[in-house]
Amino acid sequence: HVRFDINVSNVMVTNEWDFTTAGTSTTPPPPTAVTYHSAFVDQSVWPTLVPGTMTQLQVRFRNTGTATWTKGLTNAQANLGINGDNQTFAAMGMSVNWLAADRPAAQSEASVPPGGVATFVFTIRAPQTLGSYRIPLRPVIDGRTWMEDQGVFLVVTSDLGYHSHWAAQSAYPTVKPGALSGPLFVQFQNTGIRPWVRGVVGQQANLGVVNDDNTWSGLGVGWLTPNRVAAQSEAVVNPGALGTFSFQLRAPTTPGVYRISVRPVIDGTTWMEHDGVFLVITVAN
Repeated sequence: HVRFDINVSNVMVTNEWDFTTAGTSTTPPPPTAVTYHSAFVDQSVWPTLVPGTMTQLQVRFRNTGTATWTKGLTNAQANLGINGDNQTFAAMGMSVNWLAADRPAAQSEASVPPGGVATFVFTIRAPQTLGSYRIPLRPVIDGRTWMEDQGVFLVVTSDLGYHSHWAAQSAYPTVKPGALSGPLFVQFQNTGIRPWVRGVVGQQANLGVVNDDNTWSGLGVGWLTPNRVAAQSEAVVNPGALGTFSFQLRAPTTPGVYRISVRPVIDGTTWMEHDGVFLVITVAN
């Protein structure tokens, strides 16, 4: 309570009022809420692998929450999870030293503060069954929460590595009945990831008759077998290079037009692409 008396021009005036004062607070401000969030940054190029072979990959996520991700600390370590806890890929033999069948890796960094980037490095093996496998990925703080599902995925393609594409061939011959054609050739580009190696079983490229059809074996001159027209001429045909298949044909004795469908093959391994390539020999008197 405050009161004061004051003389104003010989007139006494009294003024008074009540008020309170607040003391200094000792209560700390409420702590910042702890949150766990992430945002996709980048990942390795999707691999194409020969069945049974392995490669190392990485995926990175940014910590967009308020909590620090701490490696080795329960309920605080960020792991790379397979969305939905899917263990199918591990059952197919794709996991190599993963944390668990549905956890490819933990954060590489000891600590990832808010705004920092975590790296998840892991090894994967291509399945024996050929095909492309899409693996959905999502970071998780195990024991606490999954983080954002941003539709991140990895595609691993299991492929024998042998592919081809037609490049060129000699002109279709016209010959007399029973006559020998001149030298002929067909060229294919190696569009795979493995070289074609002459003389090595399972790596040599041959020119095969589609469906292993033996019908045309009587026309072959020096063919490898009744349905293998020729082997690659080059010692090695590296990816991107051209493989040449040289051969001759003997014309049937009956005049007419004869069409032979051909396709490159790595015998003992796989047929390559069927580009609809064929040989046409015209027999005329």
